[in-house]
Amino acid sequence: MKERWGIIGLGFIAQRHMDAIEDIGDELIMACDNDLSKFSKITGNVFCTNNWLTMVNVPEFKLVDNVAICTPNHLHPPMIVECEKRGKKVLCEKPLTIDSKYIGMMNGTRTVLQLRHNPEMIELKKKITSGHKVRLQLLINRGKFYWEGWKGQEKKSGGLLFNIGIHYFDLMQWLFGNVLSNNIVLSEGHHSIGTIEFQKASVFWEFYLHQPMDTQIRTLVVDGKPYNLAKRFENLHLKVYEDFKNGKGVSKHEAAKSIKLVERLTMAGSTTP
Repeated sequence: MKERWGIIGLGFIAQRHMDAIEDIGDELIMACDNDLSKFSKITGNVFCTNNWLTMVNVPEFKLVDNVAICTPNHLHPPMIVECEKRGKKVLCEKPLTIDSKYIGMMNGTRTVLQLRHNPEMIELKKKITSGHKVRLQLLINRGKFYWEGWKGQEKKSGGLLFNIGIHYFDLMQWLFGNVLSNNIVLSEGHHSIGTIEFQKASVFWEFYLHQPMDTQIRTLVVDGKPYNLAKRFENLHLKVYEDFKNGKGVSKHEAAKSIKLVERLTMAGSTTP
């Protein structure tokens, strides 16, 4: 059955959401962004506004079944709460929140943590036992656009570990179980290093955002075997939407695990010289 969507936020990631909505046979009927030029991305008869509160309060919003939230991270909680209050099902980009105190205010919202749908990671999960030695490295390049936009502002993005690390911390917990202990070795705005002891694995992790373009890597090494996390990374939103349409997906309770882990890591890192 075709369902109708509204989308809040039309930045870079929104295109994957719009493509997925079309690919599952649903329809986008409303959109919001404070940059009016971004409405050029949309075709067809779609209600557009530059104010999300205007969107959720117009009579046409009653026609919406689902809302996709693709805004800066700090805006997620109020948008989720308002949409749920109006009876809408919500799919929100990661992280649901950069402050776990807001999780209790949310209900059935699902979040986008698409690495769980990576086929190689699904196969790896079947092989996990215990005592694994793991090295996770995300050495990538983020240029001027990243640092001058909201992602480069810690109050809006939550910083490196929330804005980028959350995907990988969620993946580690999904693969290796609950966190037993964690430690920060280095904590800077563009570079973080640490270790985490999970139930089934000891993980060394590193995130770095000034890697030269031609040497970027997204690698997970488990007991000496490497997995390229960049492979098939960009086309996983469709799987997220298929789950959502079938009443599945990553709940707030699952998402809270990595959110609370990042909070602990951030707190530990704030005391690093």
